[in-house]
Amino acid sequence: MGIFSKMMNTKIKNVVIILVLIPYLIYNTYGNENSIQPNNIDMCVKNFSGNMLNEKGIILKWSKAQKSKGYVIYRNSKKIATIKSNKIKKYIDKKVKSGKKYTYEIAPYRIINGEKVLGSKSYKIEIKATKRNTKKINPSRVVIPDFYYKENYSVGLNESIKLHAKAKIKKGVKKKKVFNSKIVWSSSDESLATVDKNGVVKANNNRKTGTVYITARAINGVKKVIKVDVINYYNPLKFKNYRVVPEELAPLFGKYKNEMCEIATYFAFDNKISNVKIDLESDGLSVKTQPEVKLN
Repeated sequence: MGIFSKMMNTKIKNVVIILVLIPYLIYNTYGNENSIQPNNIDMCVKNFSGNMLNEKGIILKWSKAQKSKGYVIYRNSKKIATIKSNKIKKYIDKKVKSGKKYTYEIAPYRIINGEKVLGSKSYKIEIKATKRNTKKINPSRVVIPDFYYKENYSVGLNESIKLHAKAKIKKGVKKKKVFNSKIVWSSSDESLATVDKNGVVKANNNRKTGTVYITARAINGVKKVIKVDVINYYNPLKFKNYRVVPEELAPLFGKYKNEMCEIATYFAFDNKISNVKIDLESDGLSVKTQPEVKLN
């Protein structure tokens, strides 16, 4: 009975482990950037995109995956080609019908112990097979509208900003529109900041600062990368263009700068009080409080 009981307990544990892993595998298979395959290696293709510039077929392009032996290309989740060289970064799918939409993925591979081992699949891209006289075509670029363009985007800790991007056709092409203008957003480091489906970037409240790269990707893979700095505004590196009135506050910007920033950070994150505001203005330091506020 003891041996039988141990065998049953082992089987139950294995079933539980499998049930726990199923949601994990499903989630990763349909993630934004990469989909993890069984027994895969830590390698993926970046900058995967496609278009149909003529009627000969859909042209797929990608960046070289270092240390790969070649690539496997999938159309509508089925393998259609194996590229046996990692130096090749282009493939033309000629077996397409005009007016139809196709989804593509690509995965690099290596040869390990004589067997082909796949890396992670890329994100899925969707491309429409079009004719020359088609009015709605695939996007050729992603741009930031001039009204929203900034050289440097920044966001404060636990704050958010909205980014804007548009999928457009090739410059110089007239009387044509993009057939699908959807933008897929992703963040290079979600420990710094996340981005939602509408392009709203939110910095985390873990006081981690640095630079994050937000990608705005069109449905066929062409993209725009936007640099965003996550900044702790309560602890600036330096103060610019300030005059302190009265003079007694001058040491706050020099000798006691670190202590002042620690106090500001404390009220902003550790002990938030909605009706206490600290404003760093061009003419000095202004502290506004309500009379009913009692500080411990």
